[in-house]
Amino acid sequence: MLLYNINFYGALILKLLILIRKSGLLATCFLLFSVSAMISVFVHAEEKSERTHSLSYLKIMTSNIPLALIARDIVGQLGRVDSLLKAGQSPHDFALKVSDRKRLGQADVLVWLGGDIEPYLLSIAKQQSRHQLSMDELINQRTITSGEASHSEHSHHSEDNHFHAWLSPENSLMLATALVERLIQLKPELKNQLSTNLAAFVADVAEADQVIKKLLAAKNSAQPYAAVHGAYGAFTEHYDLAEPFMISRSTERPPGIKRLLNMRKELPKGSCVLVEPEHAQGWPKQLTAREGLQLVEIDTLAGRQDYPAYTAWLQQFASDFSLCLQLSFKVPSTI
Repeated sequence: MLLYNINFYGALILKLLILIRKSGLLATCFLLFSVSAMISVFVHAEEKSERTHSLSYLKIMTSNIPLALIARDIVGQLGRVDSLLKAGQSPHDFALKVSDRKRLGQADVLVWLGGDIEPYLLSIAKQQSRHQLSMDELINQRTITSGEASHSEHSHHSEDNHFHAWLSPENSLMLATALVERLIQLKPELKNQLSTNLAAFVADVAEADQVIKKLLAAKNSAQPYAAVHGAYGAFTEHYDLAEPFMISRSTERPPGIKRLLNMRKELPKGSCVLVEPEHAQGWPKQLTAREGLQLVEIDTLAGRQDYPAYTAWLQQFASDFSLCLQLSFKVPSTI
């Protein structure tokens, strides 16, 4: 920070030299004392500012953009939140760069999904266990605490819930609360501000949740719709929606013959198929066009635009989901 004021101090010294030539010894001594005092005040103020900045300024790293949206709502003006994954990137083929490792090492807290979902972050998370929050661990703790059953249907929901946990407002609130608790442990002086930000986030999510429930209420029917792959369990479970027909288990490969035949049996022509923008091209586009299905892009990874808040993205996601249900609802049922 001091380097930024070189020009300022240089100008003072230059003026001093000019005055020395024009003034007597007494005046020169007075000017030297005055300039010295001014510089001392500036330096002290900047050093104090730097100490305060280093004590309070937060650096949060998240594994993807939706988690970053939640963290930004909590951190606000208290720090900076960055996402490892950028818009358009897929977590399935992501690899850490040297610059990523450096940023992770400088972060106060890493917010990620968990080792089973993001194995490339496992070693770093272990090294800084006090400075990381795993969504997978938070969900497991809640499951154990609530004593939920582990039958096969629930196990499927839980697996999808972990992979795309941010699709559930309940999960987002759980993460936000855990993040505030962790940050207060690290920076106690920010407790009041963080608590205020959390209260605002809880209120915003509650309001958005009610809006989405009303939006989806009229669209909840048994009319079939589909998804390119399993991604929306956390969302459909929270809003009590029928699950989409899963066309493939992976976005990297199209469905096999058996799955394709089941799809033709389950989905009438004109039915909607949900797909993320980063996976819309290639086989999903070709398959849906050939089978007479309607492809609707839905921004699961929040990379399509710069969303100002988590709730802004969640409401846009719900709107796209509602559009898909509406399109499928208009298709005459063959069942």
